[in-house]
Amino acid sequence: MNLFVTLEALKIYRMKAEKLVQIMFVVLFIVNAGIWFLPFVDRDFSGFFAAVDEMAAGRMSEIVLTRGNWLLLILTGLVQLINLIAVFIYAAQFASERMPSVERSLGHMSLHAVPRLLLIALLLIVPAIMSVMLMMIPLLVFVFMMYFLPINLLLHRQSIAYAMHKSFEQTKGFRLLIFFQVFFLSLILTFPESIIIGFMPDNFIATVMIQSFFAVYLALSQGRLMGIYYLYLVKKDPLVVPSFPNNEDKGK
Repeated sequence: MNLFVTLEALKIYRMKAEKLVQIMFVVLFIVNAGIWFLPFVDRDFSGFFAAVDEMAAGRMSEIVLTRGNWLLLILTGLVQLINLIAVFIYAAQFASERMPSVERSLGHMSLHAVPRLLLIALLLIVPAIMSVMLMMIPLLVFVFMMYFLPINLLLHRQSIAYAMHKSFEQTKGFRLLIFFQVFFLSLILTFPESIIIGFMPDNFIATVMIQSFFAVYLALSQGRLMGIYYLYLVKKDPLVVPSFPNNEDKGK
């Protein structure tokens, strides 16, 4: 775990495509917050939690979710998917700015790669459900083996099989490091979010706004982290993190 890398990942505004980052942040914030205020969703899950409490007490109870509850759950899942795609797009854009050989536009890259990333996500649904029995460990192992898969697909016109093989090779020896770095970055942003919400009065609108802000900030930070590690581990760019220790020595 490297504090310098974490601090650099938090600087989501430091990109040549600064306008793109601003647009992504605003759009993602509106999407993350907006679903909670749609007129056809039901934010009241009291029936569900009451049924869970009954079952925990050893009494049979039917779990009831309204149509509005289901719609909110589905929309929440879609928003998380959108956030994940934003992670990949930011990572690819960040890496491409330091790779002169990449001449394709972000729109062209996304049009080619995003459908295949969605296909991979769909194929992972069943393994993800099966991994629940093993505390999600098999899924986590696979995810960090394929950590650079999205960038490989976005930056290069590779087949899914070849991109998976490349990611497997590129992450070899670094998967545990990447895992702890991703976890640490999430913890760094979750901590202030919890403190701010804890000190605020019980206000639903304010809570949604704060949670949405940190959700978007975390997504773009994780994208920057992915881009940093791709450049540093795969492209061997020692200057990708300006404050990285010994950079001055490496440059001599």
